[in-house]
Amino acid sequence: MAKSRLIGLEIMAVLSSYKLLNKKDIAPINVAVKNNLYETPFLPTNAIENVLAQIEGDYGKVLDNKIKKSKRLTRKDHEKVALYISTLESRTIKQQNHLRNFLNQLNETGRAISLGHNAPDAADRWSKKIEMMEEIFFPESILVSLDVNKWQPLDFCFLRPSDTVDI
Repeated sequence: MAKSRLIGLEIMAVLSSYKLLNKKDIAPINVAVKNNLYETPFLPTNAIENVLAQIEGDYGKVLDNKIKKSKRLTRKDHEKVALYISTLESRTIKQQNHLRNFLNQLNETGRAISLGHNAPDAADRWSKKIEMMEEIFFPESILVSLDVNKWQPLDFCFLRPSDTVDI
């Protein structure tokens, strides 16, 4: 048996024993309990959710037909995986809270600057603009992540069988 194959088997044995020794019976927290997370008054109902469902479906096909079978990914498959990862990262409640906190800080700073210049009307106008932004900021950030697909340049080498390793 080739040396790289033996090392691979040893690593798998260590990982398997680690998983068995450190297994915990902890019930998962259902983080998907918030309804209408992606809704915005500027789009039809479930518009973003339908797009995300399509992305998840496309990824599921790549996962089942290519990744699990250790088949090489095409450029199109690669883009589907990258888009799926990009949307996963941007669509969480934690990200929504992060964006909300950012807007709150922005509002506080803008109000302080306006009030510092003795312009309370400008401070109120600023707060109203931020309030309007809060309604669309999270769904908009998800749409931007779809458009940008920041994981696309990653080569996902861990998803391809290597041509240089003797297995």
